Amino acid sequence: MKDLTIAARINILFIVAALLLVGLATWYTAYREYHIALDQTLQASAARVLSRPDLQLEIYERDREALERVLGDFFESPAVTLAIARDSLGEVLAERHRAASPSARSPSFKQLRQELSAVDTGLVALDRDGDSAGTGLWSAIAGTDLPLHLSIPVFTSANAGQKGLKAIDFVDALGGPTANGSLRVIGYVQLGIERAALLQAAGPAVRR
Repeated sequence: MKDLTIAARINILFIVAALLLVGLATWYTAYREYHIALDQTLQASAARVLSRPDLQLEIYERDREALERVLGDFFESPAVTLAIARDSLGEVLAERHRAASPSARSPSFKQLRQELSAVDTGLVALDRDGDSAGTGLWSAIAGTDLPLHLSIPVFTSANAGQKGLKAIDFVDALGGPTANGSLRVIGYVQLGIERAALLQAAGPAVRR
């Protein structure tokens, strides 16, 4: 550096500063696009649960075949590779995996819900030891093979503790005057979200 002229040193500083700015801009773009892809997946999944009121009856009747058919719809989101229906206590009623996707180990219901209340939608990530991990971009890069786990409550206005309910009972409860005020959780839809797919969705914007 002693032999460099002042102009050369200034040029080097400008080059280093430019490279740092490019790196920061690339990281910001990746961060933004990753979270856009994640948010779109979360919103689409929650909307799909709300659009399937038949889930209430199928969970109540513990109808595995019917639940498996419904769970298949969640694979319309490219990042979703695992779909599980659980009852309100967390027991698995039905489970489906996306074809040709690696089978991810599902967390226990306690790990899945952690400190959430029964009515909350939750997103959790676990590391290779089963401990809680981050859900952001850096965690996705460090563990692309470790999925995120989304759990969405399924609500009903019917008295699910009563035996012998029929489809019409759920329809009547849904349209009743006190429907919104008497909602209770009848079960959960659990989805495994592949972080590699979220990173792939962010890729085109980063490469521009």
